[in-house]
Amino acid sequence: MSRKKSKERTYTSARERAEKQSSGYTQTYLKVPDGIQLFKPKSGTMMLDILPYEAGEDNPWAEPGNMHWERTYWAHRGIGANSDTYVCPRMTRKQKCPICEFRMALVKKGDDGDEDLIKDLSPKQRQLFNVRNLKDPDKGFQLWDISYHLFGKALDARLRNSDEDDEWDKFFFIEEGTTLRVGFAEKSFGGATFYEAETIDFKARKQPYDDEVLEQVQCLDELLIVPSYKELKDAFLEAKKSDEDEDDEDEEETPPKKKKRKAPVDEDEDEDEDEETPPPKKKRKAPVDEDEDDEEDEPPPAKKKLGKKSAKDDWDDFDEDDKSEDEDDEDEDEDPPKKKKRKPPVDEDEEDDEEEDEDEEDEDEDENPPAKKKRGSRS
Repeated sequence: MSRKKSKERTYTSARERAEKQSSGYTQTYLKVPDGIQLFKPKSGTMMLDILPYEAGEDNPWAEPGNMHWERTYWAHRGIGANSDTYVCPRMTRKQKCPICEFRMALVKKGDDGDEDLIKDLSPKQRQLFNVRNLKDPDKGFQLWDISYHLFGKALDARLRNSDEDDEWDKFFFIEEGTTLRVGFAEKSFGGATFYEAETIDFKARKQPYDDEVLEQVQCLDELLIVPSYKELKDAFLEAKKSDEDEDDEDEEETPPKKKKRKAPVDEDEDEDEDEETPPPKKKRKAPVDEDEDDEEDEPPPAKKKLGKKSAKDDWDDFDEDDKSEDEDDEDEDEDPPKKKKRKPPVDEDEEDDEEEDEDEEDEDEDENPPAKKKRGSRS
């Protein structure tokens, strides 16, 4: 009996999965090429070489084709159920961003309890580098993704305060570059541990590089994953269905919201408002403030802290508040005029009597008769 021919199968790579898992690889905002590891600084002194690459499109600090050494981008962190990171389209590519729109609506709204949420939703400035750790050279050039405030800010300050004769600004050059001696300190915040550069010195390289090194570095501009408006909105709201399905679910699952209390009004006017309910209007999106400051940590006004709500509840409140404002405006336009108070009817006979009394008083003044008693008003 002949043996049955086995079916051709395509196997996945266990090594690739293990390497990406150990390096903290994520595909929500960054494409890590195969065989490239992510660099993680450690507490103490590290000797680092940062090499240039040929800049691609949309780099905010370099023209395409120029040799550049870093890629600046902005990201929203802690988004969705998995607290993922997403590139901010507005700050990175000058495109519309639903998270920035929602954040600006909270800033304009100015309600208490939004301070922490506004800060959490702000885009954070980060940087990418092609770096080689001289204390672990076997790993070759690694991809370094770090907050601007933990390394780049200190490096910029060091370069600004240096003398031009030092030529420290050429640290990333292939031929004339220098090695960075960086002292990292372990910090912690909110239960998370990270490493911040406290000191940066420039040392002469022990071994120069040649042009072949450019084949080992990555074009950092091509590694960012910039989501579309809908993709980012779905992730922010933790939605998986189409917009139509989302609207249906919102109507069924969203609990009724409390109506805003209005100032006391006349009972008759209040009844008229209840009888004339305006037709519902379509939801409007808050306008994007294009003049918003591009700084990362824009301090919001001090407010009292309230309980946290989910991003989906806040987004629903954002749309509902726009609608309620329109209804309030329409109620003010349709309020009926208040009824004028009716004067009591005047007895015509009484008016005639009053006129006769006036004539008699005039005659009395001329003839000076004895004073008469005043007559009471007729009922």
